[in-house]
Amino acid sequence: MERRSGFVTFLVSLIPGAGYMYFGLLKKGLEAMILFFLIPTILRYVGMNFITPVFCVPFWLYTFFNTYHIAHKVDRGEVLEDESWFTKDSFGFSSGNVINNNFFKIIAWGLIIIGILAVANKIFVQFQVLYVLRSYIVPVVFIIIGLYLLLRDKNKLN
Repeated sequence: MERRSGFVTFLVSLIPGAGYMYFGLLKKGLEAMILFFLIPTILRYVGMNFITPVFCVPFWLYTFFNTYHIAHKVDRGEVLEDESWFTKDSFGFSSGNVINNNFFKIIAWGLIIIGILAVANKIFVQFQVLYVLRSYIVPVVFIIIGLYLLLRDKNKLN
């Protein structure tokens, strides 16, 4: 098989889904692009754009490095199947062509949590409760984690 350009592989891996399309995985590439660009838009629409980096950064990193993984497979001459993200063992849930119920449960819980957070954001925005919670919870969590790490190491040393 013809070797792909490393520079072009780098460029297309910067856009989630474009790398998959470059290697002929059009279905997977289109689904990755839709996920990457649609989910932040939906979160921004419901007023939850502060959650966007929680999804986008890991997803972008995954698609970036997975593009290189696919490039190495292509360089070795492996034949790649264009599988959907949501079917056929994509997430290790099922071995059939049907979307597994576990995947639906994960999506359902995610939608419920985002919905509850969006409603709470709209209700408490007048009272500034959510702003106060956000500005105090993260530092308190850092303090608790720091104390835990200090106390845990102290017990291990003795």
